[in-house]
Parts: sequence; C-alpha cells; structure tokens
Amino acid sequence: MPECAIFKHGVVIDTTSTIRPCCAWHTTEHEDVMYFDDDWQTRHAEWGKRSETEWLEQCAECKLSEENGNRSLRITYNEQFKDETGIKHWDLKINNTCNFACRMCHPGSSSKWANLIRNNKEYNWFALEEPNTRWTKKALGFSHLMLDAKIIKFTGGEPFMIPQVKKIIQRLIDEGVSSNIEVQLITNGSYDMTDWNHLFEKFKRVQINVSIEATGKRYEYIRPGSSWRQTSENLVKFNKFKPKNSNVTVSVLPMVFNYNNMDEILDWCNDNEIDCFKSTPVIRPAFMSPDAMKDKLLREQLIEQSEIMDKVHGTNWRDFINE
Repeated sequence: MPECAIFKHGVVIDTTSTIRPCCAWHTTEHEDVMYFDDDWQTRHAEWGKRSETEWLEQCAECKLSEENGNRSLRITYNEQFKDETGIKHWDLKINNTCNFACRMCHPGSSSKWANLIRNNKEYNWFALEEPNTRWTKKALGFSHLMLDAKIIKFTGGEPFMIPQVKKIIQRLIDEGVSSNIEVQLITNGSYDMTDWNHLFEKFKRVQINVSIEATGKRYEYIRPGSSWRQTSENLVKFNKFKPKNSNVTVSVLPMVFNYNNMDEILDWCNDNEIDCFKSTPVIRPAFMSPDAMKDKLLREQLIEQSEIMDKVHGTNWRDFINE
C-alpha cells in the first residue's frame, strides 16, 4: 500500500509561504492553496487516509521512483517516523534568493530567474513571474515549534545565501537541542560550505545534498550563473574537511540535456570519492524530461524556451543535445 507517514509528521513551507506535505508533492492545478495559519493538518490527515489504499495524483514522483525499482521518499519517511507523534520533519524554503537560473527551475525558487523574466518581458517565458507572498520575516518566529524535530531541512533558493537559515541553526544550538536534530541542506554548491563547520558539528547529523547534473560547460549551460570550477572545488574541499557527523552527496537530475552524458558526473564523483545518486527524472517542466525530443509538442516547447534562454545567455542548445 502507498501509505506515507509524512502526512502526519512532516510539513513544507514553500517560498510563497504555502503549505504542502513534502518536497516531492506535486500540487494540482485545482488544489486549494493553504497557509500555516490555516487548518492544513486536517487536509493532510485526509490525504494520509486516502494514501492507505491508493496512490494520490500528487505523489507521482514517489510512485515513479518505486515503479523503477528505486528507494522513494515515501519508504524513507515510513522508516524515519515510525511510532512518532507530531511534526518531526520541517522542510523550510524560506526565500527564493538564489544566484543561479537553472533551466529546470522557476521564479518561485530562484530570484535570479525572477529577475531574468522581469528584465526580458518581451519573451514568451513558460514560467510565471515571482509570487509576491513571502514569509522570510516570520521564519524565526516559527523556530520554537521545531525544538523537538528529528529533521530540519533547508532548501530555497540557495540556503547558504539566506540569513534566516544560519539564524535558525544558531537558535537550535543555543536552545540545547541541536544534538537531537539532523540538519539537511539542498544546495547548488556555489558557496564554501566549510565556513559552517563550527555550526554543523553541534548537530546529531548533517546531510548536504549538492545538485549537479553534469560537468564543465554542460553543467554551466544547465545552470546559468554557475562556475564548474568553483562548484567542484567547493565540493571537494568540504568532502575533505567536513566534520565527522557530516556527509555530502551529489544528486543528479536526469533531463534532456544530460540524459546521454550522465557518466561524466558519475565518473567525476567516483574519482573524487563523493557519494552520488540519480534522482527521479524531471517531471516539471515536462519539456525538460529525458524523452522530450521524442514528443512533438514537448520538443517544440523545449526548443522555444531554450532559444529564449540562448538569446539571453549567448548559448546554443544544439551544443548539448544530440538530435
């Protein structure tokens, strides 16, 4: 059965301040938006009850992962939160502040994406402009609710650029609860992570997941604003000097621009003794999926959006896709 413990024990607060059960949850078009002050617990409980007997449409990522024989978040959550009570997993997307405009991302998760659209309104972008609603200033006020958490996860945006991330981490240390908590950070790897080692060593465990899809020019094409030299140096340095309670992995997202070249990053990780895993392929936007070039409509959308990005960045999508 596809039952999942996250409905009882987890919550995501998105950059728009909206609520959902987990990071893999794909909100449907007609789903009512809820905020932290709303009764989201009742809705999550209803979804949890339904999940005991059926796969929910919004759980497509875990369903696909398990159908492919992989370990899904659902399986992990059920192991982590067995016999727990209350919210134990906080996934905090405090702000969309980010220095990259990754091609599979959107303005809600990247301020650079938002600026890209704002400064180039003449183009037919697939992504909507950045939402106005934010909860950045409220983030510290929520932190007292996290003192009995098992896992606190920070994404964004880029968490190493968001001041409230460090402030919440410091509060957990000051409150004397950090040794009971696992901190997880999803980062683009552009910052020197060793600068935070003196904070990380205070926690039960620290898991840093660096999102990288390729190496060299392909990496920089997929993630406009990035530098492969800087990211790779930061990752190797942290892997060498990380605290004993900390671990770093590379997450590789299969997509149309790297699907036939994934050995490049997998081999690089192996050569540098860094754990690496392939995540579930891109689901949204669909035109970035690995097989997009085989579908007429997706191919047209991919080429249209790639050519817009190419005009802005002076690149050429044909250099990275074998037709």
